[in-house]
Amino acid sequence: MDSLTEGKKAASALDVFAGGGEMGELMRSHDWSNTPLGPVENWPPTLRTCVSMMLSSRFAQGIYWGEDYIQLYNDAAIAVYGANHPTAKTRKFVALELPLRGGPHKPPRVLGRAYFVSR
Repeated sequence: MDSLTEGKKAASALDVFAGGGEMGELMRSHDWSNTPLGPVENWPPTLRTCVSMMLSSRFAQGIYWGEDYIQLYNDAAIAVYGANHPTAKTRKFVALELPLRGGPHKPPRVLGRAYFVSR
């Protein structure tokens, strides 16, 4: 592939972050090649679609992707992360230290399932 085609592919890959507010801008400017997720243009379509939908939502949402649960979240979730924002973005999700029922929260070890956490 020539460099022009590569450039177009990379630019169109970043469209996944369009309209995502503060988090969309942070994600657009992030060097994803240095994360377990790799370059955005290599992300599976499922991840791209989920991220695009999450960023456009007015409700606090997060995605914890892969074996390391790399976390991605939207503007509405910034308040949930508090002082951990924006450094929590792209880091491994270990436990969400929030006043949730039952103490710190860990995501279920069931891949491919959605889950809900209430405070």
